[in-house]
Amino acid sequence: MPVCDRNIKLLKISFMRLKVLFTFLVFICHWAQAQPGNIILHTENEKAKALYLKALDMEKIRRFDLAMEHLEDAIKKDDEFEEAYNQLIKNYEMFGFKVKLEKLHQEALKHLPLTQLAAKAHIGNAEIFFEKGDMNAAESEVDKSINQITTDLALKTRALQLRQNIKFVKGESGKIPENLVMEPLSDPLNKFKLQFFPAMTVDENFMIFTASRGIHQMYEENIYVSRKLNGVWLSPQSISPLINSPKNEGTSSINADARIMVFTKCGSPEGQGKCDIFMAERVGNNWKAPKPIREINSPYWESHPSLSADGRKIFFTSARPGGQGKMDIWCAEKDTNDKWQVPYNLGKNINTPYNEETPFLHANGETLYFASDGHPGFGKVDLFYTRKIGNEWIKPINLGKEINTPKDESGLFITASGKTGLFCLEERQDRELISSEIRMFKIPPTFNKGPSCTFLTGTIYDAVSKKRIEAQIELVNMATNKNEFSMQSDKDFGTYTAVLQQAKRYAMFVSRPGYLFHSLALNFDSVANPEEGLKQDVYLEPIRPGATIVLNNLFFESGKADLLPASLLELRKVGRLLSLNPTMKIEISGHTDDVGKDTDNQLLSQKRAVAVVEHLVKQGIVKLRLKSIGFGETKPLNDNADEGKRLQNRRIEFQVL
Repeated sequence: MPVCDRNIKLLKISFMRLKVLFTFLVFICHWAQAQPGNIILHTENEKAKALYLKALDMEKIRRFDLAMEHLEDAIKKDDEFEEAYNQLIKNYEMFGFKVKLEKLHQEALKHLPLTQLAAKAHIGNAEIFFEKGDMNAAESEVDKSINQITTDLALKTRALQLRQNIKFVKGESGKIPENLVMEPLSDPLNKFKLQFFPAMTVDENFMIFTASRGIHQMYEENIYVSRKLNGVWLSPQSISPLINSPKNEGTSSINADARIMVFTKCGSPEGQGKCDIFMAERVGNNWKAPKPIREINSPYWESHPSLSADGRKIFFTSARPGGQGKMDIWCAEKDTNDKWQVPYNLGKNINTPYNEETPFLHANGETLYFASDGHPGFGKVDLFYTRKIGNEWIKPINLGKEINTPKDESGLFITASGKTGLFCLEERQDRELISSEIRMFKIPPTFNKGPSCTFLTGTIYDAVSKKRIEAQIELVNMATNKNEFSMQSDKDFGTYTAVLQQAKRYAMFVSRPGYLFHSLALNFDSVANPEEGLKQDVYLEPIRPGATIVLNNLFFESGKADLLPASLLELRKVGRLLSLNPTMKIEISGHTDDVGKDTDNQLLSQKRAVAVVEHLVKQGIVKLRLKSIGFGETKPLNDNADEGKRLQNRRIEFQVL
């Protein structure tokens, strides 16, 4: 678990409870190996041996204070008692007694200089020097340990990993970090004894986090939500009695508008392993009962899910076989039928032979943050980021001294706008966690690790009845022709929230069976306040004679009737609509602005309508179902007063006959 200090200004991020369990299990494993029936004790002093065995008994009942006293006394009886040193070192490390540990290392080196214990003491000293920032002393101790290690492969791996981190820190020594100012969120959000793993919707008005009312295991972890009203966060409430239970629920992640949530649940009879990933959906204001994602879960440990903004990808941590190390980051994606596919490992670029955990996919869908103790860093566990270029994740980059310290960092959330970061600050006494609170920091432009986002929000209506309806929303990147965002509007309210990367051109399509689709061309080079978003309500026309839509994503050469490649996507949408409605007949009409001669404009509009019809015929649509007509400048939507209005007048319309 991370050791967090309120006097240290740099970021301290919460470790998962998994670390607690893992550390304790490792300790118990060492304790079992140390039983007198399993090993030979290297001492002839019977009193020292008796004290050592008493210490093991105390550890068994978790009286580690008495266990350490007995081990200290055993070493006083025999200062060459190797097993007593080993066991006491493990206790001191577990409880973070750095001063005592340093002295114990020196005693071990003095009395047992040629043993594997001495090599372990050198590594222990190196880690203490590393945490103090004395890289030269740390490097010297690591070199001594490597020279003495003979058969202990795990010990040698620990030494080589530390040497890697020392080299990295030396290379970063000249860089001056940004001063990130950490501020606690308002009191209502920090009302629990423990709260951690915060996440927000893209509009930054809805927060979700894990909390516990106490520090002991008798207090379960549950998921809480808070909403911002007039700029003020309201008191957090339990998310739903259908989700929270006497078991532990936590490490939750939400899609863009918090209508889908994934989270970790441990000890559930519905699960496949000790901890599994569950999903819950919200319709209107009500959450449905969560269900385990069986396509993702395994008999092994799954946790730390991170959901993409459109809810179609999940990044998560798993200890399952087939990975690169102990804990790896995996990803699962939905197919076109909304079925989760078999998870895949993110590969050697991201995962190491050690541990990679707490993935967080930014709303831009390109930047992935995660914690690792395998990549070079400033401490045992550091935060890194990577970006997806094409189909590959680039080599991870350490987030730097602004975030990472010689302590352990893990778990980070960056808002969609890229302006704010959230984390959990823990306070401890002698390694005992006594409190944790959610804090935030403003992100300077130099710290931005990927494109920022804004969002488009609105409501889908039936154009005739004006009732709110559910519909499919798709955002297609016009540069790549790839679908980057796909979701359904809310079944009860018809609302939607779509994430847009700034400086990208999108084609937006809204569709529902029995209706004409609606298309929009979105091009936002820069939004001054991306966290405020943009609003766009959509009215879908039921399929009926006279129903008309504008095809906003058809593009022509200037002054010509040649369709540009960017038009193909919308033309295919029209072709599919006609295929799904085989009796439908339509009229394609062309329109222009008032620039130029009337006769030229009429001819151009006619040619453009014909070009659209010809393309639909190539798709297999019977020509008898299609009519083309050009109206030139005779049916404007606006008064042609400026270029923006003239642009709206230059259009192709689709009408059901």
